[in-house]
Amino acid sequence: MIYEEFENDTYRCVVFNKTTEEWIRVRNLCLQEDNWLRENYLEKNCVVEDHDIFSVTYIKETGLPVVFCGIYNNGRYHPSVARALNRFYLFPEYRATDLRNRMKVIHDLVLPSMIELSPVKRELLFISMQSRERNYEGEQRWWKQWKRIWTGFGGGWKTVDGLVQVVNGNDPRCFQNIIYKDSNKFSFEDWNPRISEYSCTV
Repeated sequence: MIYEEFENDTYRCVVFNKTTEEWIRVRNLCLQEDNWLRENYLEKNCVVEDHDIFSVTYIKETGLPVVFCGIYNNGRYHPSVARALNRFYLFPEYRATDLRNRMKVIHDLVLPSMIELSPVKRELLFISMQSRERNYEGEQRWWKQWKRIWTGFGGGWKTVDGLVQVVNGNDPRCFQNIIYKDSNKFSFEDWNPRISEYSCTV
């Protein structure tokens, strides 16, 4: 079993690859919220062992969880590809304020810690987020903000003009907003996923 802790002055990130009592407790806290994506976090839909690696990050001073997520392939994508921040959940008390700093700790501490400990090394990582369930024209405002903040940290992340198919099927929810980081060994062009225009109804 992989289980290791990483930290900075404010946060403690626990990285693991097997279900633990600690993880069950954190997930139960998540399920107390009536979140529009709540079903994604049910036991049957959020399985640590389906991921290359998983993490929970806490505020060191209080011991309270801030965010959890994993790196995921599980046979869904080309072996060189993985979804970073899969089953991403930011606890509600940390969403409204200081969002840039929350995202920076994910960029600088959480994701690098998972990549370091992952037993599988992927050549292309992408972060995808489903569009809100409403009619829209073009990129939604929240995604523009998220993308601007994340790419502003540097690190070689790239954007895509359109919605990328990250789940098999033709349901509009299978196409999501993404940013990605590829390598010389395996590029976005090598992956070559289907891309849909932004203008659509979800």
